[in-house]
Amino acid sequence: MSTTPDDPSPPFPTPPARRGGLDLPARIAHLSPERRRGLVRLAVLLVAVLAVVVVALVALLGGGDPADPNKIVYRDAADTDGPLDILSAQIDQQGPQLVLTMHTAGIWTPGQLSEEPGRSVCTTLWAKDNESPRSRVCVISRAGNPSLEVQRYKDGRARPFKPIAGQIRRRNLRLLEARFSFRDARLPLGKFRWQVATLWAGEPGGCPPAATPLAHCADRLPDKGASPGKVTRPLLLGCTAPAPDFVLNGPRTQKVVALTFDDGPSEFTPQVLDILRREHARATFFVIGESVGGREELLRRELDQGNDIGNHTYTHIDTSSASAQVSGELDQTTAAIKRATSFTPCLFRPPYGSKSPQSIALARSKGLKTINWDVDTSDYERPAFGNITQRVLTGVRPGSIVLMHDGGGARDQTVRALPQIIKGLRAKGYRFVTLDQLLGVKERYA
Repeated sequence: MSTTPDDPSPPFPTPPARRGGLDLPARIAHLSPERRRGLVRLAVLLVAVLAVVVVALVALLGGGDPADPNKIVYRDAADTDGPLDILSAQIDQQGPQLVLTMHTAGIWTPGQLSEEPGRSVCTTLWAKDNESPRSRVCVISRAGNPSLEVQRYKDGRARPFKPIAGQIRRRNLRLLEARFSFRDARLPLGKFRWQVATLWAGEPGGCPPAATPLAHCADRLPDKGASPGKVTRPLLLGCTAPAPDFVLNGPRTQKVVALTFDDGPSEFTPQVLDILRREHARATFFVIGESVGGREELLRRELDQGNDIGNHTYTHIDTSSASAQVSGELDQTTAAIKRATSFTPCLFRPPYGSKSPQSIALARSKGLKTINWDVDTSDYERPAFGNITQRVLTGVRPGSIVLMHDGGGARDQTVRALPQIIKGLRAKGYRFVTLDQLLGVKERYA
């Protein structure tokens, strides 16, 4: 190695002259068989000791997950009392979801989080180098049933907790796996920081009673500062919709609603997307294939904001039959969506709601589930925005699918009604979900 202007380090020193005229391999060759076997045993022992030291350092300082060397697991010592002492945690990304995996020193159940005040499992999230957090996602247990809720921050001030769609898994009583959308956590694409914190009050024989001031066991990982993470743009490739092949609404078990928009993309679509982003709501867009050309960026934006896209035929034809023309238009529209976004849809909205057992079977043969609605705004007739709003607010039930339009004509009244619809339904306790979320569609990401 020589020193160059780009390499300011000094050259390697000249090795010393060999002693005795023999290099190391030659010396080993001159040893007796017993001495050589002894050296081999010594080398094996040194390698084993070195491996143990490396494993111990990885366990202490954090390192790769043996199941996936690309994952970084952050580890912590058993440094506090109570079952929620954190031993390790990691946050990974799978599609649009962040996956928190946390191991604890003790065993616990979700129901115990609500039995006493001051018990919680929360993850605080910061965007880039911002001092103020973007959100805090917590495991909340109500009547023993765990769920995820988010506390968002605005101008450095915490806002009330709100439930979010997510998933909680417990493979054993020391392991928590929580999945939630990075969008629900208000994280933008790019680098972020995170810290997991647990609080356990009233532990018999350990933490003092909850009524005692500052009487709790608390743990954080990391103990100071925050761990790094990164959100990359999820690339949605396709989806698979479960049976049945035709629906008017989703399950009536939760206060969720799916807003859907037909006949786009159009010049009104950007306004609809702006409102959805500002109000932190999601929807499903059933697009006309011939309208995609020149507006591909709008479809990509729909997916980037966490919305769904479905097939609405190529020219808005009647689909009450299973004719060759209907079949061709379904194929053309799916191809147009895929060219624009790399995404292959699995949902189909028949124009005018026209369907038959034959057309439903045809759609299913192409991997498409037929979706109609149970709340019709009739906004295609261009009523006043107040009428559109009232039809939604009085017609929605848990699991409803609402029909609106972002194309096919002037949609200024729909755009004007949308913020009032979102605010009005939220005031009634409704959350906004995509059809994928409402119907249990399985998404496939790159």
